[in-house]
Amino acid sequence: RDIRAGGAAAGTNACIVAAFGDVRTEAAPDIGDVKVTVRIAFVGST
Repeated sequence: RDIRAGGAAAGTNACIVAAFGDVRTEAAPDIGDVKVTVRIAFVGST
């Protein structure tokens, strides 16, 4: 697996990588590999 996280603090990146490392699909693809890109944004509240 090639799970990468960037843009946040190193501790946050490590947490995100660890959390998504265990994510699995319900059913494997018939053939080949799948590439998925997820963008997560944190917005501060006032």
